[in-house]
Amino acid sequence: MEAFSHPPLPSPLAQDALKKYEATLQSTPHFAWTPKHSERFRTDLSRRTFFAIAQRTVATLGWSEGGYNESQLRAYREGGWSSHGEQIRVDFDAGAVTVRSESIQGYYDWGRNSKNAQLFVYAFHQIAEQYDATALAALDRDLERAENWEDYSEPKSFPKPVARGERMPWLLFVGGAVLAGLLGGLVAAIQIQFGYFLFAFEVAIGFALGFLLFHALAVPSRMAGYAHLLKVLLGVIVLTYAAREYWTYRLLLDTLTPADFPFTDYLALRWEKGFLFGDIETGWIGLLLIWGAQIWFTNLVAAGVLTSRLITHAVEDVPRELVEFALYQLHHGKNEPELRRELAQRGWTASTDQDAVLLAVEAVWAARGMAGQ
Repeated sequence: MEAFSHPPLPSPLAQDALKKYEATLQSTPHFAWTPKHSERFRTDLSRRTFFAIAQRTVATLGWSEGGYNESQLRAYREGGWSSHGEQIRVDFDAGAVTVRSESIQGYYDWGRNSKNAQLFVYAFHQIAEQYDATALAALDRDLERAENWEDYSEPKSFPKPVARGERMPWLLFVGGAVLAGLLGGLVAAIQIQFGYFLFAFEVAIGFALGFLLFHALAVPSRMAGYAHLLKVLLGVIVLTYAAREYWTYRLLLDTLTPADFPFTDYLALRWEKGFLFGDIETGWIGLLLIWGAQIWFTNLVAAGVLTSRLITHAVEDVPRELVEFALYQLHHGKNEPELRRELAQRGWTASTDQDAVLLAVEAVWAARGMAGQ
């Protein structure tokens, strides 16, 4: 596990120079669901040095970093009038570099993805050229020391834990079920009124569930465990789509069906007809495929929203000194019980406080893991 910071890099490029260069780029518009564009180049830099300069490139361009691992870095560029924003992924494989920019949603990118990829390549090379061979070797040595925590020094004292409320696991489960029922009803009503738009509902549901599950349920319930929250999220998504089917039946009951038409008969009819593409009936196989795709895509969006907010909250919830101390201990082979004993010896005796530290560690690891997805 690497430390939080790297040795200082050269001063960034002037923003006006970057804007002038971007204005000269030839854009290549793409039309597809979440359009994308890739650029490739090779470098003789080591992995450590490459990612250090890549991080500086992202910061220089004013993009938000989304984490990185051994072979990949992710960043995000905010959108404008023509875009909801783009995700930039930089892959490093033994000197072969691929820069891919992909729209977060939408069908047409107005050439933004091609400009993003070209701009990253230009800025990266401009920053890398500020180093000579001696400076690169020195940077690589400093980065190696940072990766191995060689310069870590334990603080003489640690901040005291803040007062934390008791866990309320029931809130997460009960609230999740209520949220699924309400959101399922809302989606059913909109779908009946305006029709179904491919993946538009899934994106909206994903953003809503990721946001609400974290702010309205996960934080108030004080539930620890990143993996546990992802399982709860998946369960809420399945309940949401089940509730959508029920509310669709209820809303149609008085208008399109006999008053005594049972819900079981409605489900049997849905199973027989399947998903409808115009007048084409796909049968139960098509229905299962569509349901599976909807749940998978919604979970992909919701998990991204939940993870990004959890990372920010978990790291901010625990003093930096404790997070670095925990990462250092784990890097040197301590297991969870041993780490809890170390935390207790430094004043963090309550299990809820220790859980907060472990959740912050999971958040750091999740940030790295997001780069590899």
